[in-house]
Amino acid sequence: MSIHPVAIDRILSATALASLLTLASCVTNQPTDHPADIAATEIPAEVYRQFDFWIGEWAVTDAAGRAVGASRVELAENGFAIIEYWTSARGGTGRSINYVDPADGQWKQNWVSSRGNVVNYSGRFESGAMRFEGRSTVADGTTELARAVFTPRPDGAVHQFIEHSRDAGATWYAYFDGTYRKRPLPEQAVGEEPQR
Repeated sequence: MSIHPVAIDRILSATALASLLTLASCVTNQPTDHPADIAATEIPAEVYRQFDFWIGEWAVTDAAGRAVGASRVELAENGFAIIEYWTSARGGTGRSINYVDPADGQWKQNWVSSRGNVVNYSGRFESGAMRFEGRSTVADGTTELARAVFTPRPDGAVHQFIEHSRDAGATWYAYFDGTYRKRPLPEQAVGEEPQR
């Protein structure tokens, strides 16, 4: 039995088309070298632990020693995020999420308050402190430049100093000056089982 030459051409054409489609499918499913798909740097594991000194239950006082609020700061998302839950002495609340951005290797802090104020920071741990710079925006849309420094102290306290600028960084004013001190955990009765 012989196959007509036209039929052979059709078989070869169909086979070639199927091969091309298979090849195209393989190529489109391969990872690309597009910058959005690959972190700019390989981040050492210890970088993710640079802000752990801020984790804890805190009583916060101003420079004169007056209570200004309380804060709970905890590790989250398998150690890739640090979350702060803030309550001021006047009743306002706020929350921040802090993390290392794998795209640029920098720490980010995104803060939002119960009044709708938002702060977006970017920074790094250097010279013994976590240092951020960014922009503060209040609920009416007014913005100011902002910078914050979190400094761990030998006694276990953390000093937080925030400055704002209304004139694009020509001058700065103190916005917040607070010291975080660990709150003692409730005492547990002798022999009492810890709650889980």
